[in-house]
Amino acid sequence: RKLTDAERDRLRETLKEIKPEGYGLIVRTAASGATREQLEADVKRLVHRWEQVQERIAKAKPLTEVYREPELAMRVIRDVFGPEYSELICDDRQLIEQIQEYLYDVSPDLAQTVTHYEGEEPLFDAYEITNQVRRALEKKEWLSAGGDLIIEKNEAMWGIDGNNGKVVGDTNHEENGLQNN
Repeated sequence: RKLTDAERDRLRETLKEIKPEGYGLIVRTAASGATREQLEADVKRLVHRWEQVQERIAKAKPLTEVYREPELAMRVIRDVFGPEYSELICDDRQLIEQIQEYLYDVSPDLAQTVTHYEGEEPLFDAYEITNQVRRALEKKEWLSAGGDLIIEKNEAMWGIDGNNGKVVGDTNHEENGLQNN
């Protein structure tokens, strides 16, 4: 996603006003539409985190970890999850608590969209995610016109072979290929 010029300018101006002395800021596209208050809260949270890291550094012995990036699930929430999603479904209570704690800090209205899945079958099976991933990884992709694409990777490149498949058409092979494409 890209920010519009107007949104980029708005964010730049807002952040110039709230940037703490001696700090720099990098803005992700997820900041699009964020209010001044949300941006201020985010900057405050990040400055606090940096101060905690600095305190750990002062006390740390060599080879001691002073900061660790969040686990994958939390990085996905941070980088992808936003107001365009109506619900986040999770089957792990501990992870739900972590997600909600994070969301209460950065976007409290989104914390309410996190729900606990309590179904009998595994979550990925209940929502057909396992099948979707499996289909996405298959070599053959069926086209709505009846043809298919075979997508294969070899040492030098990705090869994509288009096939007419079930589309028989008239005796004109070129017209048949054009229709399928």
